[in-house]
Amino acid sequence: MFNKNYNEPFKQYFTRLRIEHVVNLLKTKPKFRLYSMQALAEEIGYNSTSAFTRAFKKQVGVSPSVFLKTLEN
Repeated sequence: MFNKNYNEPFKQYFTRLRIEHVVNLLKTKPKFRLYSMQALAEEIGYNSTSAFTRAFKKQVGVSPSVFLKTLEN
């Protein structure tokens, strides 16, 4: 039922929301830019930094560290 209404599996939908949330935090609240990757991952519910990095890169197109560098400029 969820797949029909949202055109994506729930897990993919939930992952997209989490990554969008952390991107929004990084863009709007500079204090989050000082967090470690582990802290950012935990902030949105990931236990593993590598899983967070993979999901972030898949969703955004670049790694979290590269994304952070673009925000600094």
